[in-house]
Amino acid sequence: MTWAKSNRLETLRSRFQDTATAKLQEIGVRESDLHGALTSGTIDAGRAEAAIRALSAIQADLEVLRVRTIAQADTVLTAEQREKFRGVIAGAHCPGMGQTS
Repeated sequence: MTWAKSNRLETLRSRFQDTATAKLQEIGVRESDLHGALTSGTIDAGRAEAAIRALSAIQADLEVLRVRTIAQADTVLTAEQREKFRGVIAGAHCPGMGQTS
């Protein structure tokens, strides 16, 4: 693999990781909000619903980010490299490429 390809892939990985980390922090905040809505004296259904919808949106954003990052990596790799890459990420799931959650 050339230095340029390697550098491009590292840039993609780094951007993914930075964005995923921020999204995971958002998930923590929303989960805390949901917990608060469900454990306060009276259940706040509106607040719980908003937290659940926000969580779903953030999780969808992470999945889209993952797919886009993989698609961008595909454009950098040769057919043989793509095959190996897909083997590495098979079954992998957010929050990190090549890592299971």
